[in-house]
Amino acid sequence: MYEDKLRDTYIRIFSVKDALEHGKKEGCCQCLHQIKGPKDHGINNAKFGPLDKTIYYCTDKGRLLQYDLEE
Repeated sequence: MYEDKLRDTYIRIFSVKDALEHGKKEGCCQCLHQIKGPKDHGINNAKFGPLDKTIYYCTDKGRLLQYDLEE
């Protein structure tokens, strides 16, 4: 999870295999998914759902949201 200069929050999902192969090289490996948080909420925490097909994330306004990774 990260926040950009405009205070938009994101979740980026990476392959562990790709991240380990990339190691300490310059830059970053390719992300599999990027999820942008709602404009009026910041993302605080995220967890994978059953079989890693969904992500549940909490916002600073108390909302619990679900993101489907298969669609």
